[in-house]
Amino acid sequence: MNKKALALAVLGTSSLIIATPALAQFELQGGWTRVAPQDVTSDSLNLDGANLPSSVDDISADQSYFIGLGYHFSPSLSVVASYTTGLEHDVKEKGLGLGNVGSFDLDVLTLVGQYTFNTEGSLQPYLQAGAIHARIDGEKPSAGFVSNVGPASLSIDNATGWLAGAGLRYKLADNFNVFGEINYSGLETDAEYNVAGVSRLSADSVEVDPIVYRMGLGFRF
Repeated sequence: MNKKALALAVLGTSSLIIATPALAQFELQGGWTRVAPQDVTSDSLNLDGANLPSSVDDISADQSYFIGLGYHFSPSLSVVASYTTGLEHDVKEKGLGLGNVGSFDLDVLTLVGQYTFNTEGSLQPYLQAGAIHARIDGEKPSAGFVSNVGPASLSIDNATGWLAGAGLRYKLADNFNVFGEINYSGLETDAEYNVAGVSRLSADSVEVDPIVYRMGLGFRF
């Protein structure tokens, strides 16, 4: 290849690169989220070694903010990790009529694979599925529970499960978008009350299965 042909080839390749914008591979996300536990049940209750009927509980919903980071392998395929903190939930026990028994703080981490449709359009539906991890701390019995049974402590295990959902994204510009999504998840944990060394009440295999709603902004770079 002579110098003139080489120059033309380099010029043509450079023009193609300039004319064809590269895929913005990373995406920073942030916004509002609501975590709403559904149909909370436990397989069994155990009081000082004695089995009790299975319990039906209620865990309140709460809302906070989340941040996320995504990576786009192609216009359709991506992976997104997100983190939510600042959630607080109340626990009500219904099976034994104990009422409000305590509360806990919750951080949520998710990692999902995402498939986007209509990638050339402004309105882009997507499906996603992956894992969710609930990190629980700040457990404390309610004042009413303590006044009824005496000094007590509450312990709830962290939990990891599955998450799957769907969303809709609207492109405001090449690198900016707004989105909303709804996710269903499956989580299972164990909880335990200890009353001043006198008695121990435990709930095994508590199914929480929260619905996770999100609305946010995305910026690709």
